[in-house]
Amino acid sequence: MWARLRVREVRTSMRRVLRLVRENGLLAPQRQPQPVEPKRHDGTILAERPNPMWGIDAMVGFTVADGRVTIFAMCGSRHGGSLGHSRRQARHAV
Repeated sequence: MWARLRVREVRTSMRRVLRLVRENGLLAPQRQPQPVEPKRHDGTILAERPNPMWGIDAMVGFTVADGRVTIFAMCGSRHGGSLGHSRRQARHAV
């Protein structure tokens, strides 16, 4: 608002404009800070044995029954295999 007044050659203090706008309830709404949740994990990962070798990867695949699926695979020095997959519901055009 202060900048628009300056364009129209109305010279006034920016703080005065802000005070008047605030007093008349004309300020734009501001987001209120959201409460912070406590951490669910302390960040410490404990291994069963020292220096384990492992890797994890995600890939996208397609199946006849489910359509597009995301596959998460993990392989380690002691075991390997698929941990699971997540399904996305197919969107049908109406």
